[in-house]
Amino acid sequence: MNWRKRLARARKRKFSTWQIEITTRCPLLCKMCIKSVYRDYRKKDMDLNDFKRLVPYFCQVKTIVLEGWGESLLHPHLLDFVSMTKREGSEVGFVTSGYGLNEDYVRELLKGGLDFIGFSFAGAKAQTHESIRVNSDFERLVASIRYFDVLSKSMKVRPPRMHIVYLILKENVEECPAIVDFANILGIKEVILLNIIQISSEEQNDMRVFTYSERSPYEGIILEAKKRATSYGIRLFTPSLTAVDMAMCPENPLSSIYVSVDGEVSPCVYVNPPVRSPFVRIFEEEAYEVERTSFGNLFQEPLDQIWNKQAYRVFREAHRRRELTCKELFQSLIDFSLRADYSLPPPPEHCRTCHKIEGL
Repeated sequence: MNWRKRLARARKRKFSTWQIEITTRCPLLCKMCIKSVYRDYRKKDMDLNDFKRLVPYFCQVKTIVLEGWGESLLHPHLLDFVSMTKREGSEVGFVTSGYGLNEDYVRELLKGGLDFIGFSFAGAKAQTHESIRVNSDFERLVASIRYFDVLSKSMKVRPPRMHIVYLILKENVEECPAIVDFANILGIKEVILLNIIQISSEEQNDMRVFTYSERSPYEGIILEAKKRATSYGIRLFTPSLTAVDMAMCPENPLSSIYVSVDGEVSPCVYVNPPVRSPFVRIFEEEAYEVERTSFGNLFQEPLDQIWNKQAYRVFREAHRRRELTCKELFQSLIDFSLRADYSLPPPPEHCRTCHKIEGL
C-alpha cells in the first residue's frame, strides 16, 4: 500500500490514538513513579489471546501506543503485538527505558516495521539519570539508540521515528538544555519535556518544577533549551511551568482511549494505575482520594457498547463544552464582543484534580 492510500485510510479512522498497557512489570524504581509509593502495585502481563480480542478494532485507530505503567520490552509477545498491529494498518510504537533492549531485539523490531519509539531519560549525564530512574543503565540506553541507527542502515530498512522523553524534576531541570545537545549528537530530531503528573506523596510533590500561580523560577532554563533546539532543527515540546486552564486535555479524551492490562477502558493512563482504589493524588498542595476509572472492559464487552454508555458520553460532553466555549471566546475576540463573564465550564469529576487539565 502506498503512502497516499495509507494516509486516506488513517483519515477515515474514528480514533486518533489507543494506548494499550501490555504489561505493568518494570525493573526500575523511578523516584517519580506511583510504583515507588504503592507497595501493592500489581504486576501483570496482558495475555496474548486477550490482545487478539483488541486487534479487530485497530482498523478504527490511527496510532497504537503499546505502553502503560510498565516496561513494554519485558512482554514476551511484544514483537507479535507489533506485527498484529501493523497488519491492521495502524502506526505502532512505545516509550521505553531501554531495559533489555540489545542488538538482537533491535534487529527484530526493525524487521517488524516499528513506526516510532521514545527513549525515557531523566538526565543528560549518567549520574543524574541513574539516581532518578533507579536500576536503569544510561550507557545501555544510549547504546540501544545507536543500534537503531546502525542496524537500520546495514539492514537497509526504514528506522522508526525516534524521540527522547524527558520528565523534568528539580534534580534534573538544569540539564534540559544539555539533553537537547545530547539529542543532536545522537541524531534525534524530537525531544518531549514532561512534568510529573501523578503525584502520590509529599516527597514527589517536592520534586515538581511547576507552580500553580506565580512564575516558575525555571522558565529561563526551558527558554535556553528552546533556543538550542531551534539552532539544531530539533522539535522541542514543552509543558507549561505555570498552571493554566486548558480547554482540551492534551490526552484528547474525545478521540483517544486507554486500555489497561486487564482490558479496562479509561480516558487516559492517569485515572487507572495498577494500584488499589482509591489512590492518592496531590493537586494544588492538597491530597485527594481518587477512584480508578473504567467505563467498561473490552475483553468482555464490545467497543460500541462501552463508547456509548451514558457515563462515558457525559464525560466526553463535559470536555466538548469546554472546547466549544473556548472557540466561542476566540470568535468574540475577532468580532470585538468579548464577554466579561467568560469562564470555561468545569471538567468532568475524573479530571478536576489532574495536572494535565491545567496544561502542566
